[in-house]
Order: sequence, then C-alpha cells, then structure tokens
Amino acid sequence: MWFFEELYNDTKLGIDGKLIHKEKSKFQEAGVYDTVRLGRVLTLNNIIQIADRECIVYNEMISHPVLLTHPKPENILILGAGNYGILNEVLKHRIKKACVVETDGMIPRLGKKFFPDICGKAFDDKRVEIIIDDCAKFVSETKEKFDAVLINYLSPERNPASAEFYRDIKTVLKETGLVITYAGSSMWQTEKITAEFQSLRKIFPVIRPLSVSIPARAGGPAVFFIASKKLDPIDTEYDIIVSRYRKLGMETNYYNPEIQFAGMMLPNYLRRALK
Repeated sequence: MWFFEELYNDTKLGIDGKLIHKEKSKFQEAGVYDTVRLGRVLTLNNIIQIADRECIVYNEMISHPVLLTHPKPENILILGAGNYGILNEVLKHRIKKACVVETDGMIPRLGKKFFPDICGKAFDDKRVEIIIDDCAKFVSETKEKFDAVLINYLSPERNPASAEFYRDIKTVLKETGLVITYAGSSMWQTEKITAEFQSLRKIFPVIRPLSVSIPARAGGPAVFFIASKKLDPIDTEYDIIVSRYRKLGMETNYYNPEIQFAGMMLPNYLRRALK
C-alpha cells in the first residue's frame, strides 16, 4: 500500500510499503511499514520518524558533533528519543549517564519490538535512565546539570521552539555544555528555521547551524542548530576532533570529522536567512 507524508497541502512524499503495525496512543498515531527503498519505517501522525536505511544520518549527526566538541561529556540529556537510536550513538562515548525523556511511552515499546537493529542493547545499559514525561516540563523542573542536551522533536507541532523553553535548556546546561536541536528542511521550512534561530539567539551567545541531507525527510536538505554558552564547534580544531574520534574507536556509518566541519559551511540562501 502507498503511504503519503503531507508536510504541506500542496506537497506529498509517497512511499510504497506494507503496513505491519498500527497503534494509537493518547498523543499520536503510529504506523510501522516495511518498504523496499527505506527498509522498516516508523511514522507518527503520518510523518516519518525512523527509516532503517537513512537513520544513520540523523542519529549520528545529532550526537557525535556535539559530544566530540565537548572536551569531556559525561552527563547527557536526550529529549524525545524513545526509539533509542540516538541513545545507541551516545553510548559509544565515555559518558557516565544518559537521561532519555520521552513524552509517549508507546515509542520505546515500538522501538524495542520493531527496530532492534537501531536500538541495539541501549535500553539494557546501566548508564541509561528512561523517563516518560513531558519533555518541556522535565526541563523546567529538573535540578540536574548536563554536558549536552540533544533535542529530537521531529514534527513541527511537537517542537516547543520558544524563548522560555530555551531559557530552561540553558539553565540545565553546565558552563561548557552544548545543545543541539533539529530545525527542519532548510528549503521548505525556511520561516520555521529562521524563527527557531531567532529564539536561540535571544538566549545563547553561540549558535552554529549544521547542514545535512536526510533522504526520508520531506524537503531534502535539513538543518540542526548547535548552541552553547561558550563552546563554538567551528573553533574547535579539526585535529582535536579527529583525535577524540580515533581514541574512542567507535564505528560510524555516516559521521566523520570531515563531514562535521563541511556541514558548518552553509549555502548562500541559508546564510542570508540566518543573518
């Protein structure tokens, strides 16, 4: 059967696949499809969240650039990543704790059941704490301090990109901490990306866009924002990132230090939008 993701009324992304599971929580409706081109796919409210064959781009680029920029990441907060794919990448670093906050308890359960290759053994790791709670509420109430915060809100309606939210994020960051958030398609969602950039700029002295291409995301070229109180990823020497990457001996399928630095070199239309 054909599945269509409709980001806007005039644009659809169509994929032919077999629906193998459908479920509805009080927050959203999930669908799991087996497809030829993308492998197994998870959708939430008809928006693609995970695709076997392209999740390496998203999961690796939202985690490794930030964690390799930080000199000693130990306490990590992941917001909205209950499928464990990002967590699996974070655990490749020598961290002490990873706290995962997911609003919808359905997501971790579907991740374990239908995406074991993406999850790996992440949910069995003793360094991991899983919390089912509203992400924005957790950030506003927690007393913990983190070296890195990874924000994984994939659909626009779930992204609390407000100044108040980012003020709370800044509060839970240590002085050398960094935050990374997925902003959207740089071509189809320029207004949304610009608004999020402005929200971040009101709070953080350092903001660095990171451009990537994610095949299963409507609109193609996409943008992450990295923000911090002090550290700027582009000022961290390339040789330092390479050294940290090699010392960890981690296996990555998409990420490498060259891609990290190349992603911070923006096309002109995006430079103009983010002045």
